[in-house]
Amino acid sequence: NSKLLLDYIKVPVYIRFNSIIANDSRINVSIFFGIYLGYLLDVQSYTAAQGIPGGIPDTLLAKFPNFKLRNLYNTFDFGLGAGAQFNVKLNERLYVNLGVRFDRSITDIENYNYALPADAPAEWEYPVSTVKSTRTSQITQQTNPPSQNISLNLYLGLTFKVKDVVEKHHPYQDNKEGQ
Repeated sequence: NSKLLLDYIKVPVYIRFNSIIANDSRINVSIFFGIYLGYLLDVQSYTAAQGIPGGIPDTLLAKFPNFKLRNLYNTFDFGLGAGAQFNVKLNERLYVNLGVRFDRSITDIENYNYALPADAPAEWEYPVSTVKSTRTSQITQQTNPPSQNISLNLYLGLTFKVKDVVEKHHPYQDNKEGQ
């Protein structure tokens, strides 16, 4: 009945393929795939509560005010991503973009190198992503599947074309064509 919210900044490095835009076409499609690097900004824990949307802050954190949940997770995440996007031309300089992107970690996001305080609650024992009611040594890093970020992003955007690109001819090429 509790949940963790992990806030990441992700920097994608993608290869993108666009369909050809003819002068009279209004829609083109882009597909992309690649890698991303994520940086963990913050971790928040909430406990479900009747009548309170999203829950209330975790009471365990009130009992352990100096403990930072961020310590249970690695600062950096590395993963793969892919997606598709539709680009609709509204006029010569304005496009509407509608897309979907899927990201998945290829590294374990839990920080197994952090030593928990001796009086830490069982919920913070590794692996953090596994439900526990008491301390147990049977579940370990080796027997638990890795904890990974998986996200599906839907987005809507606008693209503004600042200026037209004009091809410049090199003088050497112009002379060569005339010969």
